[in-house]
Amino acid sequence: GIYRIENAEFFRMGQQGELSRYPIHFHVSQYFGQWCYAKHNSIHHSFQRAVAIHGTDYVLVKGNVGFDIVGHMFFIETGMEKYNTLEGNLGVGAIPLLSGMLESDQEPAAFWTAA
Repeated sequence: GIYRIENAEFFRMGQQGELSRYPIHFHVSQYFGQWCYAKHNSIHHSFQRAVAIHGTDYVLVKGNVGFDIVGHMFFIETGMEKYNTLEGNLGVGAIPLLSGMLESDQEPAAFWTAA
């Protein structure tokens, strides 16, 4: 399907320690990502991540703000995703996720991609 979200507020969303439970999640859409975007959204006080891209190509993630987020904020899940654009996003206040996900979530980053 096509997933477009713009100018929305995401407050206290996500499920901490639960796989694939993120406020904005582009999930295995492959090349259909070319019609999808997340633009100019506010994601704050999230229990896990802000934006995750998994198995999806060509997504535009632009002008979003992540604040006070548990774990990595803007997250490229497997490293196999390609041609995605993350532009002008801001991540502030990443909070360590001490159990249930990736070991690297214990020292979270605003922007993280799998190697």
